[in-house]
Amino acid sequence: MARSYNVEIAADNTAAAKTLLLLENASDMVLRIDAARITNSDTDANEQLFAALLRVTTKGSPAGTSVTPEKRDQGDPASSVTVLAELSAEPTAYASVAHTRQGFSNLSGFLFEPQLGAELYVPPSGLIGLKLLENPAASVDLNAEIAFTELG
Repeated sequence: MARSYNVEIAADNTAAAKTLLLLENASDMVLRIDAARITNSDTDANEQLFAALLRVTTKGSPAGTSVTPEKRDQGDPASSVTVLAELSAEPTAYASVAHTRQGFSNLSGFLFEPQLGAELYVPPSGLIGLKLLENPAASVDLNAEIAFTELG
């Protein structure tokens, strides 16, 4: 049975390239990433930034804040996915090829909504990160969100 969740954070005072959200899948299911977004919540100055959804190939010892995904259907159980945000230590290695890598205006934001046939699936025990790939020119408050479905 498919169960859908959203996870989002406010990444205040972001001044460096970093992983905004890291999802670690449970060992008994596949995840489908339904959408990913990064939006700017505090500046009117336009700037070109780059972000990507990347598979993590070596977890290492990432450190961050644990975030609980919100159910999209209140009848569903709690999510089995572990989510870390605002990482102070990055994963050891990412895949060299991103599932999606986009340049985006920080005023309009980063948006990943895959078309039918281009969905992103995360295997059991797999990891994926939503990563800002370059330093903003000045500290900025960002919001990051990933919508996903657990496929049991």
